[in-house]
Amino acid sequence: MIKTKFILALSLSLPLMVAAQKNLTNAILTDKNGQQKNVKIEVQKWTLNPETITFYASNNSLNEIATIQNTSKLSIGAERAFETAIINKSMNKVKYPNLPKYLDSTSTKDTVFLDVIVEGKRLNLYSYTDTLKARFYIKKQSGLYEELIFRNFYSAAIDFKVETQNIFRDQLKRIMTSIENNNVNLVSKINDAKYAAKDLEEIVVLINDDQNSFVQPIKSKVNFLAGIGVNFSTFNYNGENVLGTSSSSNPISILPTVGISISLDEKNKSELNFEVSALKEKVKFYGIDNRSEETQSFTQISYMFSPTYNYHVYSNNNTKITIGSGISANIHQIKDDVVTYKSTEVPGAQIVINRDLGGYQSFSYAIPFRLAVSYQKFTLLSTYSYYLSSITNTAETEILKRGFSFGLRYNFGKGI
Repeated sequence: MIKTKFILALSLSLPLMVAAQKNLTNAILTDKNGQQKNVKIEVQKWTLNPETITFYASNNSLNEIATIQNTSKLSIGAERAFETAIINKSMNKVKYPNLPKYLDSTSTKDTVFLDVIVEGKRLNLYSYTDTLKARFYIKKQSGLYEELIFRNFYSAAIDFKVETQNIFRDQLKRIMTSIENNNVNLVSKINDAKYAAKDLEEIVVLINDDQNSFVQPIKSKVNFLAGIGVNFSTFNYNGENVLGTSSSSNPISILPTVGISISLDEKNKSELNFEVSALKEKVKFYGIDNRSEETQSFTQISYMFSPTYNYHVYSNNNTKITIGSGISANIHQIKDDVVTYKSTEVPGAQIVINRDLGGYQSFSYAIPFRLAVSYQKFTLLSTYSYYLSSITNTAETEILKRGFSFGLRYNFGKGI
């Protein structure tokens, strides 16, 4: 009986435990009848517009699903809002080289959650991103949703070279004329605008004369990162002595890292990382033959500067899988370098020689190969480093290094 009660209590408490572990934020949900209620949703960074959104009652106990059938709008604090809309969405591809070989003006009707970028006195701006492309929409107060049109295609009229149609610029100028906004500077901005959230947001804010009730914060392209990890290194010794056939101790060390990450495109598909890491390793070599045995031990402190290019091969809401590579410039400070030689050629006799080689600095290059899995602001990163040069500075010997590290990173900022 006691066991049954325990299982029942555990099963009833599981929803509370699961909800409590999630990173929840306040939101306001408006249903199809215009009724509003305070809810909590899990903080996410949607890269594609969601089809459904999971939310919880204010007591964090029950989870429900917001859909285009039961929800009119979902406002998530001051950061983001989604609005249910019936739209016509264009189906032409716009990314080179997968462009249509003709003018493709096809569209399809759909009901979706639009991402609210600007809500203003005169004009609203929205975005809708699916696996095909990103689209932007405008809507006057009490008006219909109108897609801002941008086309790229191979045109037969110009020998099948790429033709670009920035129709969205004319659409925005038409809106200016209809509301009698004759701002010359605004016309210049429209003429120079790219089909990108940042440019369109700035223009719509100006069309509204800064009378905006909501403006989605612009995502930062630059983020700071910090992390801690574990590094495993292998060392190979080459030289014409006993240590030439030696084995290494293969040290495991702590690897702290700081750096910055710079996004290279609007969808945050690729980025440049600039990182500085430090590493302290205690290395020992041991070799033996039929005449002697020899050991060499030293402490190596390394400082590494690594610019890398990273690409998100998979990106879905909060989760990303990333591959990357680059170059690593490394400064090595060698200290406590001691070689011990012991003769074993004459039975019963031992000749022991200790040589303190002192300390020195060396410089090396390496190529890091990376694989990472990210969830929200946290990243699990594995790196294999292939060193292109020796870490020693003597002509008689050569010490080559390979490294593998595994660490956890945290990104500071609103971007990636």
